[in-house]
Amino acid sequence: MEKAVKKATKGDKGIPYSQNPYYVRDTDKVTPRFRKSGAAVSVKVAISGKDYKAKKTEYEYNEASKLIMFKGENLAGSWAVK
Repeated sequence: MEKAVKKATKGDKGIPYSQNPYYVRDTDKVTPRFRKSGAAVSVKVAISGKDYKAKKTEYEYNEASKLIMFKGENLAGSWAVK
């Protein structure tokens, strides 16, 4: 069955779809890890009960405002470090 579906939706018969990024808010569970220097090492976001590890290209950390800004195809929005 799975092979038949893959074959039927290939090429010109493919089903177009689009994905909206998950919008991160201050109420979401975000787990950042930092170096002693204060730079962000990694950031995990809990989405539907599962942790998603953000790629380094998907976020920026501003030490002055203590704000993690998400960008990219998978994540959007910002989160304030508490």
